[in-house]
Amino acid sequence: MTAILDHLLAPLRRSFGMRIGIREQLGILVLVTTVVPLAILAIVTWIEAHSFVESITSNSLTLTASLKASQIASDLELIQTTCATIATRILMQDALKAFYRGNSSSNNWTAASNDVQSVLSSSGLSTLLQVTVFSRNGTGNPAGLFKVTGDAASGIQLPCTYPNGSDIFLGDSGLGYPSMLYPNISYRSTSTPDPADPSVNGTLASAFADFPLNSTSFLLLGPLQVNSVLICLTLPHTTNCL
Repeated sequence: MTAILDHLLAPLRRSFGMRIGIREQLGILVLVTTVVPLAILAIVTWIEAHSFVESITSNSLTLTASLKASQIASDLELIQTTCATIATRILMQDALKAFYRGNSSSNNWTAASNDVQSVLSSSGLSTLLQVTVFSRNGTGNPAGLFKVTGDAASGIQLPCTYPNGSDIFLGDSGLGYPSMLYPNISYRSTSTPDPADPSVNGTLASAFADFPLNSTSFLLLGPLQVNSVLICLTLPHTTNCL
């Protein structure tokens, strides 16, 4: 062991031109034999602990993301179910039937608007703020056959202003229905008879020219960040007959 230590310390002796005593050699030997195993043990322990912490953190983040995704999916499913319930209300169906039969007066939508307004104002559906009903074939107002905003939307300020600088609130006429939350619907006539009215050709509706709107499609737009987060769900409205 002394021969090995002498061999290791030989360069140090040559560099400093001195002779290291046996006591110092033994001290260095004890130091090296003590520190090296501790260093190896510390490095191995750190690697294992670091790997364990990374694994725990990764699993925790994965679980948190999974739970959050499940919560969001559940919320979206609830919104979809609620919107579908509103879309099948009798007064709205009657108003749409009358409209497609030629009644384009504003009075045609009064009862349906009041009915939807009462639904949006109910405590159980407080998360629903607005409803806009679009035409199935391009007839009527392209911005919506009628629009309703619930009482819960009052006071929600949008991140834009009128040309004169005044604030815009959700539900204001025109700009109070944010364009980024509603689809830009285009219509294309087909040669197939309309199932609801075989005397005319059917019409295909698309959102943003590349997303078909039909009985099985759903379109989610948003979010729009204000003092809360706003999203819009577009879904088909079907009537039993026209």
